[in-house]
Amino acid sequence: MSRPPASSPTVSSVMRKVGSRNTGPEIAIRQFLFARGLRYRVQYRPGDVDIGRATIDIAFPGKRVAVFIDGCFWHGCPVHGTGSQGQRRLVAGEARREPGTGDSP
Repeated sequence: MSRPPASSPTVSSVMRKVGSRNTGPEIAIRQFLFARGLRYRVQYRPGDVDIGRATIDIAFPGKRVAVFIDGCFWHGCPVHGTGSQGQRRLVAGEARREPGTGDSP
């Protein structure tokens, strides 16, 4: 599936810098788990379950446990998200492509 072009060079530059793995929250959680003796897989894509394009941020395959660590941006968080029209459009598009990934706790 091809992606639409960025709306401007500035948007393209910003989105290119957005990390998709090894983010601060991911690293903090992985350090916490590892320090307690738990072993896991990172950016795991299970072969027996269809999760679309997504990968599991932290997986415990033997226990069949998946941990997804999503930032505020993709959930449209009113506190930490930008709330811009561009962000709302991106979040809405993500929700259409990946049902269930935009659900916040």
